[in-house]
This record gives sequence, structure tokens and C-alpha cells, in this order.
Amino acid sequence: AGSLLAIEGLETADSGAIVAWQSASNRAYNVRWASEPSGPWTNLATGVTATPPRNVYTDDVTAVELGVYGIELDQ
Repeated sequence: AGSLLAIEGLETADSGAIVAWQSASNRAYNVRWASEPSGPWTNLATGVTATPPRNVYTDDVTAVELGVYGIELDQ
């Protein structure tokens, strides 16, 4: 059976936008952002080490801007 890599939570806080996803041991992830789903995409963090069963990344945004977050397996 395959696995699904997807954002499972997105919250806003005083510290910024908090992105969460399920992670697996011995993996690393890239957190990405774009103003629209078709891109272009910007890497916010690369090589984020897995902390199973869940990873959390805080994007310290200073202003509200519409866009989308993405998670990808770091190759």
C-alpha cells in the first residue's frame, strides 16, 4: 500500500502560519509556498527532518497574503 503526503493542519497564531503533516521515520521534507496552486513555488524550508508521527513548521509571516502551502519529500 502507498502512503499519502498531505497537509493535515494549517493554523494561524501570533508566531505565524503553522503547517502540520504526518511524517515517517528516516525521511526529510521540504515546505513550499506559492501565491496560487500552479506556482511558481518557493521553498520555505528544505531538509526538514521527520519527527514521526507528525511534523510541524511555523512560517513566520509578517503580513496576511493569500497563497497555498505544499509539502514534498526531500530527494
